[in-house]
Amino acid sequence: MNSTFRHRDVVFANRLSEPVFVILAYLLAQFSILSISEYFPGDHPILIASISSIFGASIAAILAGTWIDRSNGGRFIGRTKLSGAQFAMCVCGGVVASVVAHTIVLAFPDVGPANPMLAKAFLNKGPAILLAWMASILIVAPVGEEMVFRGAIYGYLSARIGSRIAIFVAALLFVLIHVPQLDGYWPAMLGIFGLGIVAGVAREWTGSLLGAVLVHVAYNSVTMVSVIAGRP
Repeated sequence: MNSTFRHRDVVFANRLSEPVFVILAYLLAQFSILSISEYFPGDHPILIASISSIFGASIAAILAGTWIDRSNGGRFIGRTKLSGAQFAMCVCGGVVASVVAHTIVLAFPDVGPANPMLAKAFLNKGPAILLAWMASILIVAPVGEEMVFRGAIYGYLSARIGSRIAIFVAALLFVLIHVPQLDGYWPAMLGIFGLGIVAGVAREWTGSLLGAVLVHVAYNSVTMVSVIAGRP
């Protein structure tokens, strides 16, 4: 990774207030929406509320992370351009991680009332819900979640405990924040953890949050296609 941006990561890691600001913005928005889950319509209100909370929390994280990046010389996001090889590798990494996760889900299907990962319970509610989900899964959530987990958390931890452990910790926390949505469905949790690991590696390798976002978008794109293709 470029030494200039590694130095910027170290400088960023020494300022606890910045990652805390991004994390708090994310968590406060998410838990505020989850706290009113009982008012959401449908047979699975907690599922709808959890995905709505991720959408709202991601918006809050994007605003917080963008503000910090602009006020601190771009060291939060890192490099703003990737090479063609880096772009391709990040996309391929996300696709492979998603295919592996989907294979595990198919091998161990959910037996509950709704598969939390595929979320078919609300995708059949109409085109507006479907379009909102697509916008969230392809744009808002990848950017917002990477601002938190590979931006704030990884950025702070990597200079203190090493990049490998930081990647693991960020991926583990990434899974934990999705627990309400996944509802204990371990194949989906394993898939989310795999996504976190690959995104963390991309963040370290490229020296940019854009690498992690690309992995996340590619992962979610494959998931979206498989969900829509599997709808009754």
